[in-house]
Amino acid sequence: MPLRNVDYTDRELLLLIEDNADADGVTTADDLAMALGYGEAAAHKVTSRLAWMTRYGFLARNGAGWLITPEGREVMSGQLTPALDARLQGASVGQRVLMMRAISAGYVNGTPAQAAAVRREWLHQAAKR
Repeated sequence: MPLRNVDYTDRELLLLIEDNADADGVTTADDLAMALGYGEAAAHKVTSRLAWMTRYGFLARNGAGWLITPEGREVMSGQLTPALDARLQGASVGQRVLMMRAISAGYVNGTPAQAAAVRREWLHQAAKR
């Protein structure tokens, strides 16, 4: 079965790609497939996901494999402050609706890559329900 968004978020996958990169920051599909437990000669199970991440600017393809782009690094390193996280966790239903309005405005007005990243994270989290 190929690698699906429900299996790993883009952030989780980027972190795994970084963990398996060589000294030049390049990760091959074979290396990623091995790291995910697909075994040898299983690059075909991860390449569609890598291609998607390349299309939206999180990865760049070179002759040897894939490199994480600055946009991909931003997805990897994004953090909430403890204070903001606490506020989000303690938000009322009304506050959550207004927060979703603000997030969706960023989704609608953002770049295609930003919108895709937000949508994919939403779908990954929604699949857990």
